[in-house]
Amino acid sequence: MNEEASVEQLDLFQIAKTLFGNKKQLSKFMLCVFAGAPAFVFMSLYVTLSPEFCAAFGITEKVSVGKAIMVYLISFAISDVLGGLLSKLMQKRKAPLLIYAIFQIIATIYFLYIPPNTVEQYYLRCIFLGFSVGCWGILITNSVEQFGTNIRATVATSTPNLIRGITIPATLTFSVLVKEFGLITSGAIIGFSLIAISILCILLLKDKFENDLNFYEK
Repeated sequence: MNEEASVEQLDLFQIAKTLFGNKKQLSKFMLCVFAGAPAFVFMSLYVTLSPEFCAAFGITEKVSVGKAIMVYLISFAISDVLGGLLSKLMQKRKAPLLIYAIFQIIATIYFLYIPPNTVEQYYLRCIFLGFSVGCWGILITNSVEQFGTNIRATVATSTPNLIRGITIPATLTFSVLVKEFGLITSGAIIGFSLIAISILCILLLKDKFENDLNFYEK
C-alpha cells in the first residue's frame, strides 16, 4: 500500500515538474488559462451586481439576481452546445473562439452602453452575455489538446479552476476602479481588458483540431 502511495506521489511530482518546471509548458498553460479570462468574470461582475447596474441604468423596478444568473447560465449552456457544433463544422478550435470573442465585445457594448429601460430588457442583456462566453467546451478541449498524454488530465482539471480564480483579481481591481471611474466605466475597463487578453492568448495558441494527439511531454 505504501509502495503504491509512493508511486502515486512520484507520478504527481513528475507531472507537476513537467508542467510547471518547464518554461515553455508553463507559458502555454497560462495562455490556456487567460484565453478563458472573461468567462466567469462576466457573471461575477455584471450579473451578480445586477441591482447596482440597474440603479446606474436608472431602472426603478426590482431586479432578481437569481433570475439574472439563471437566464445567463441557460444561455451559456445552449451556446456551449452550439459552440461545439460550430467547431466541428469549421474543423477548427481557434476560429470559433475568436468568433466568440467578437460576440463578447458586442455583448459588453450592448450591456454597458445601450442602457435597458426595464428589468426585462436587462435580463435580455444577461442572456447575450451568457451566450457570448458559451465557448467553454471548445476552450477546455483546445487547452487539453495543447499537451501530451502524461499531463493532459492535469491540464483538463486545473485550467477551469484557474480560470475561475481570475475573478478574484478582477473583482478586486474593479472595486478599486469603481471609486474613481464609476460603475459603467470600471465595468468597461475590466471587460474589454479581459477580452483583449483572451484574444491575444487565443492567437498565440496552436490549433490542434484533429492533429495527432498521441504524444508524450518530456
